[in-house]
Amino acid sequence: MIIFIGIIFLAIGILRYTYPSITWRPKERWMVNSDSEPSDTYLSIARYLGFIMILAGSIFILIGILTIG
Repeated sequence: MIIFIGIIFLAIGILRYTYPSITWRPKERWMVNSDSEPSDTYLSIARYLGFIMILAGSIFILIGILTIG
């Protein structure tokens, strides 16, 4: 089960690191009348959180593998 959670964290982290504006569109875009883009700060924070999720997912997978054996 912990490996499955690690895979989900890893997948979400990779998506968030690669495409940081993917979470901005559903959360913030509806508040803006014109076509605007997320700020550089928002993109940096999203990439950082994606990196943290990649690390957490990798740790979960590693712990899951080590507890199996």
